[in-house]
Amino acid sequence: MGILHSVDGVCFSVLSVGFASLIAWEFRKIVQTNGERRKFLENKVNSPSELLKDLENDNILSLWEACPDLPDEYKNLCILKGEVGSNFPLFSRISPETKAIYLKHIKTTLFSNNNSTAEEDTRIAPYFSLHDPYNSCLIRRAEKMQILSDLECLTVSRQVEKLSTWDKVWMALGKIGGLVGFRGLKIGSIEGEIGITLGSTLMVYGEIIYNKATKSLRIEHPFYFFFKKSDVNKKYEQDLVRFATNVFFCSIFLGISVATLKSIIDRNKAAREQENESLRSKTGKTEKWRQVLPAVRRLTINDFKCRACGSNPRNVILKPCLHFCLCDNCCKSGKAGTCPECNSKISEKVNIFFV
Repeated sequence: MGILHSVDGVCFSVLSVGFASLIAWEFRKIVQTNGERRKFLENKVNSPSELLKDLENDNILSLWEACPDLPDEYKNLCILKGEVGSNFPLFSRISPETKAIYLKHIKTTLFSNNNSTAEEDTRIAPYFSLHDPYNSCLIRRAEKMQILSDLECLTVSRQVEKLSTWDKVWMALGKIGGLVGFRGLKIGSIEGEIGITLGSTLMVYGEIIYNKATKSLRIEHPFYFFFKKSDVNKKYEQDLVRFATNVFFCSIFLGISVATLKSIIDRNKAAREQENESLRSKTGKTEKWRQVLPAVRRLTINDFKCRACGSNPRNVILKPCLHFCLCDNCCKSGKAGTCPECNSKISEKVNIFFV
């Protein structure tokens, strides 16, 4: 039982350490994300011209980080707003005359059991620019960028086939078959595209690189594209709620693990105390017998000899006092007329024979 408790203790110790580590990790992400959110909210939205004008001030430029490899370049996290333009735009599959820098093509197939399957294809222009009437900022494609806004819906078309009587029967069977995984009859599809079109007003958040020699701006790895600043703030808030929820549940499991571990430790302690008490009890009984046996041995050897001669064993009970202290020889020889124990006169003796 002790071994099992020890194994359980090790398991719950590992779980406790694991949950404590998860709490520390999630708390670190909360602190980091909150710092990123605060830095984002402190940034004002600039157009390329406004940002270039500000960077002509050396005091503002000194707040930017100098690039170690290129002495004329500086970088900083900024929010830039401008009109979308590109020399190599994407063309919509549904509406070829539509030009965009970001397109997500979605095709959903509908079935008679009310289920659907969707296919998505996302394309991003290799690079584009945000510009105002006077200046622009070049933005290169980034695989991990996030679109944090409701994008413009370019076109949506729904195609539903004309259903015959048999099709309607299959539809009814499809709804029943949907309970066991049967998709049923294909009844139509929804096809559409969402994206960011040329000429749209867009905001980009990322690390902007300023070249002092050429007076130009570019973004190599944008973080977020959005139309409203509140979209990114909402994303940060959702992340913070998710991390806080993870901390909450990890704390609950940590408490359960610690409580279980404490229970196991207490049970092990109680079992050890009980075992020690049993051992002490056994040891005490042994010591008691070790103390009693010599006394019994001495009593058997020394105290059952005749009180008168001191050599023969006692074998007579005296009356009326009923003491057992003399041998038959001493009683017959008259050496003892009175009882050696109580000094009373002996009126009769009863011999005892040991078999």
